[in-house]
Amino acid sequence: MNTNPKPATQLTPYESILAELRGLKDDMHTLRQELKETRTELNGRMNKLDEKLEDVRKETRSAMRHSQIMVMSSVAIALGVLYAIFFK
Repeated sequence: MNTNPKPATQLTPYESILAELRGLKDDMHTLRQELKETRTELNGRMNKLDEKLEDVRKETRSAMRHSQIMVMSSVAIALGVLYAIFFK
């Protein structure tokens, strides 16, 4: 038994270290939770960006196909005109 109790406000060095460690443990738990939330938010943003990127790729492919068709059509018309001029 402790015959000389200390006042409640005064902590031993060991008790103050334990209290600080408990506080750090709580802070670490809070930071982990914030990290999980941030990671979830970033994953959501990345998924949206991936979807937008895929949409842009599809549009680019479509535009390239359209451009190729237009160029081939123009070449075909030009060859037809040249054929009509020189061989008829």
